[in-house]
Amino acid sequence: MKRSITSITSVLTALIMAATLLTGCRHKGLLFDEDPEAARVRVVFDWSNAPDANPASMALYLYSRDGGAPLRYIFDNRDGGYIYVPYGYYDAISLNADNSDWAYLNNTSARETFEIQTSIHHELDELAPTEPETGQTEHIVSTPGMLWTAADSLFNIIPKAGEQVITLHPDEAVCHYTIDILDVDNIEALSQYTMIATISGLAESHIPLPHSGADTQAAHPISFTPDIDNHSLHSEFLTFGESPNVYKSNLLHIHTFRDTPSRAAVSRAQEEEVASTHRVYEFDVSDQAHNAPDPRHVHIVIHGLSVPRNVGSSAGLRPVVEDWIEEHINLDM
Repeated sequence: MKRSITSITSVLTALIMAATLLTGCRHKGLLFDEDPEAARVRVVFDWSNAPDANPASMALYLYSRDGGAPLRYIFDNRDGGYIYVPYGYYDAISLNADNSDWAYLNNTSARETFEIQTSIHHELDELAPTEPETGQTEHIVSTPGMLWTAADSLFNIIPKAGEQVITLHPDEAVCHYTIDILDVDNIEALSQYTMIATISGLAESHIPLPHSGADTQAAHPISFTPDIDNHSLHSEFLTFGESPNVYKSNLLHIHTFRDTPSRAAVSRAQEEEVASTHRVYEFDVSDQAHNAPDPRHVHIVIHGLSVPRNVGSSAGLRPVVEDWIEEHINLDM
């Protein structure tokens, strides 16, 4: 009988201890919800400025007015969610987070210097254009993907204020460019060439504050789709747009050439013969780009391009070239 009572007592003691531990866990959870140094905040992304936006995820950077490193939060949707934020005054930058395949974030420690860039194409340095205004060579950088950003200010996170809400207002941060080249003579000969095009004088990066392109310019490599039946070429791509504070010419360069063999594999005469097939066509499209009715949707039209015939086959781009034949084409505006 004593053994039975002892066993029952041991079981009851174990149950009481387990109940105490479980109660302690729940109590800690309640204390965390009422953390005296942070508030549970609902983040809302208001898409009234870009109702058709469809990012898969969003990033939020909160910058305390007291200084220090920014707080970074990621949401796996476009609408927002709940986060914990220490009490204080904050400014914010938000952007879509599904851009890791092309975007490079620089200088994120301060809201004023936050910058979104793309990768530089060093392999195309030989084809980099020269700025007419400065004589300097521009970088050739990748075109961006879709980007939405916002820079919203002064959120006051305070204790015991009920549900607190941070509302962000992202807007589209890229421009849509299309280029149509009409009346292309000998367009069927393009199959014999390697062709690469660049357009210069566009913003190299995006600055969320003040939601514009940077003052530094770059050129983008772009591709054209031929329409043989209509003797035309079509290109469409995204950019960061024109730099708001600096005017630079927008030059479209179209390079057509045969593959350039290795110098060790060919004679000087062969190398010169290959280089002689490289042509660059230059179109100044500055007026159309800068004076577009909608700077967010720029449509450039060019009339006239003549492609040489009978250059042989192309095996791809090797941008190590000698002098090329340059053709300047005046555009009727």
